[in-house]
Amino acid sequence: MLDLEWDSATDNGSGLLTLPYHLGTTPHPTGGNHAEDSSFDVGSSGTYTIYLTAEDKAGNISDDAVTGPVTVDTQAPLGSVDCPEGTAELSFVVDWSATTDQGPAGLHLTNPYSVSYNIDGGQWQNWITATSAVTATFGPTSPITVHYGYTYCFQLRALDKAGNVTYTAGNDCTEVSEAYGPSIKKVFLPIIMAPDPNWGFETGDFSNWQHGGRLAQSVSTAEHHSGSYSALLGSPGYACDNVPVGSAWLRRSVTIPSGGSPTLSFWYKIYTQDKNSPLSDDYDLFAVYINDSRLVVKDANTGDPYGCSTLKDLGWKQVNFSLNAYKGQTIQITFYNYNRPDKWYNTYTYVDDVSVQ
Repeated sequence: MLDLEWDSATDNGSGLLTLPYHLGTTPHPTGGNHAEDSSFDVGSSGTYTIYLTAEDKAGNISDDAVTGPVTVDTQAPLGSVDCPEGTAELSFVVDWSATTDQGPAGLHLTNPYSVSYNIDGGQWQNWITATSAVTATFGPTSPITVHYGYTYCFQLRALDKAGNVTYTAGNDCTEVSEAYGPSIKKVFLPIIMAPDPNWGFETGDFSNWQHGGRLAQSVSTAEHHSGSYSALLGSPGYACDNVPVGSAWLRRSVTIPSGGSPTLSFWYKIYTQDKNSPLSDDYDLFAVYINDSRLVVKDANTGDPYGCSTLKDLGWKQVNFSLNAYKGQTIQITFYNYNRPDKWYNTYTYVDDVSVQ
């Protein structure tokens, strides 16, 4: 249905019929009487030229007034989602796409896609909204922490230029289960691990690591997840009211094999006098990035009391992050411990047992 506007006049000013206008998709229409500024049903999707004539009381019919071509789109897009049927990984890639009766060019010009997910058939939750991206990694910790024994389903909403919307059925699902994995335990990939024994800092120094920042960096024996050493970002020696504002960072470059299912794994332990709730970049936190752009994990004390008399031990935590998106690439993995926005409240983090496996 097209909404059209027009006007006309006769030589005597009031000589038009009560419904004087004829509309059509071919020249010289004489049927279908319409009032001024009417709607006109072209019947179906397509590209049309619209012709208008006006008739007066004497039966005189005007020449054609022409507008167009006008594209009419009444059909919703056709969308699809692609995800693995099952996986033993705690993160996996989800792809989506849509097309229209005008091809992909008929989609909304800027952000045609939104993707939702549910867990074991539960309530749908937003994952990615109003985006032009056609792929993303689900898990291991974003948008939620993925666990074994659950099925994660995905639904695509696609929007075309005409405002038509479609939803996929929501039956594109991935079962996360150790049953999909190999029968043997994972082992370190020799191409990465064999040349260098210092992923766990057991040489007692920062050999083959880069490090820096305003906060202290050291290899410590005070805390370790395994072995005798760990990396320490920050320092327990800072006074509560005199912590340098900034970060301590630790960085490692690694080439990811082009095959298999490589995973970044590490352990960390945060001590903090600060509170960061809701979790933001404005206060003390620990964060890990790939190439300083892809967030692997962000963590801080979000619920316990804070203050100079309260030093919270958040305990050892492990992260497993899929590197499937970086196969065949050399990447930088960077660990940060931040003190922000002022000199108050100390936060420091131990890092240990870093591996790519």
